Amino acid sequence: MYISTGCPVIDKILGGGIPLGFLTFIYGEVGSGKTSLALQIACQTALSDRKFIYIDALGKISSRRVKDIMGYLDERRRANGLFIIIKNFQELHNLSLELEYILNPRVSLIVIDVLTRPYRLALGTKAVNVKLNKMLNQIMAMLYKIVRYYNVALLALGDVRVTPEGEEPVAIKIIEYWSDIIIHIMKAEIPNRRTIMVEKHFIKELEGMKAICIISRNGLRGVRIEGSP
Repeated sequence: MYISTGCPVIDKILGGGIPLGFLTFIYGEVGSGKTSLALQIACQTALSDRKFIYIDALGKISSRRVKDIMGYLDERRRANGLFIIIKNFQELHNLSLELEYILNPRVSLIVIDVLTRPYRLALGTKAVNVKLNKMLNQIMAMLYKIVRYYNVALLALGDVRVTPEGEEPVAIKIIEYWSDIIIHIMKAEIPNRRTIMVEKHFIKELEGMKAICIISRNGLRGVRIEGSP
């Protein structure tokens, strides 16, 4: 079973949308459209009369942004969403241990926006970083357990770091190990144009597929697909 992204072109390259029972990781630079896509997916969840939990790391999402994408939902469907703000990496770690206790059978989607940002901001000495890596691994392990046991879709967003080879997710080794699907959102030379690429998928034929989209205040709209399964 899949949750639609609200964009048929993106659904197509993902084999139907965001799958329940799997951990999906979306990364890209600041302003690439990660949050817009995540809110779009949450909106589709609410429209199908299912519930979602949206974890806002560091409280960076404005109410205006939520209204732009989800404002057309009626009052009953708006009640399908629970927004939680966490202030630092320790709070995120604590929440991951408590998350399954606030789930109910109608929850189909959990979003963490942005998972790796509080981790990155907490980095320091080598000893501190070893501890943080252990905590991040514990968070991912707990999320993976919840996803499998409760058959919910987990959507984690991540920042990028630039390497000589290009962009890659922050904490790439931990992210790659636990994620079933990895999606990269890239800016293009044309303003408001985005390339969404499937870098990892449990359906191997979908890896390398790309969707070209236009981003606006109302979300992402598909233009075309590049590549073939």
